[in-house]
Amino acid sequence: EGQGDAEGGLLAGFNVDVSHQEVARIIGELETVFASQPTGWLPVASIGELLCRELGYGDMDEFEDALRGSFEAFLGALPHVEVREEGGKKELRVKPDPPESEWRPKRYVYPITKPSDLWTVCMKSPQAMVEIPELEFEIGADSKRHIDSIYNHMGAAIYNLGRYARETPGLEAGVKDKILDTVITLNELLDVDKPWTWIVHDRSGLTEFKVRARRPGRRGQRALPSWAESDRRAPPQPSDGVQVQLGVAADDEAMAALANQA
Repeated sequence: EGQGDAEGGLLAGFNVDVSHQEVARIIGELETVFASQPTGWLPVASIGELLCRELGYGDMDEFEDALRGSFEAFLGALPHVEVREEGGKKELRVKPDPPESEWRPKRYVYPITKPSDLWTVCMKSPQAMVEIPELEFEIGADSKRHIDSIYNHMGAAIYNLGRYARETPGLEAGVKDKILDTVITLNELLDVDKPWTWIVHDRSGLTEFKVRARRPGRRGQRALPSWAESDRRAPPQPSDGVQVQLGVAADDEAMAALANQA
């Protein structure tokens, strides 16, 4: 066990603040759009305009004001995106993940002992599931990469559970009450009144962690940090206490169940 495999790789190459909720939203939408297209390269200008509309910006000026630079410059700050010029026009592609033959099943154990631990960035791979053993609660794999702070991962789970309880027709009262009780308990974990554990089971081993030195701006802010400014800040220090266990798929029930879902 150790922490060497918990960080580095793709996550360390981002020159934007990936724990900022709007940055994570833009990156996620970009990956979704690219995955939905049959061609290997897509026009930068068209994708920028599409993201602008899909993410609710009024026009490209507003979108690039939020990015604090051009969309093309933003793409240049993403290590998993390539940009080329073809026929006088810029094109982009999202680099594919390593093939399954190169996967190494891992389990990442990250104790949450203080509120600042919640701002550690967790890049949850498409094959990864999260377990909070203190609650017997899981966040499943959904075939998408999610890059966000642990706080925001939790916030998304709370929102999705609450929405399911409110909007699912015919949900029995007892089941709905249990779901809402879970929502309350998950919210209480964010206070970190007592330690709890964030465990990621990943049959691909592509999940990564990165600590951040400070809490980001309040949720809902649209303006993004400048990647030029972030480059001048001191680099983040290694994540304390992330244990990485290798090759645990064979004897780990959660990993085995995840593999059966694939």
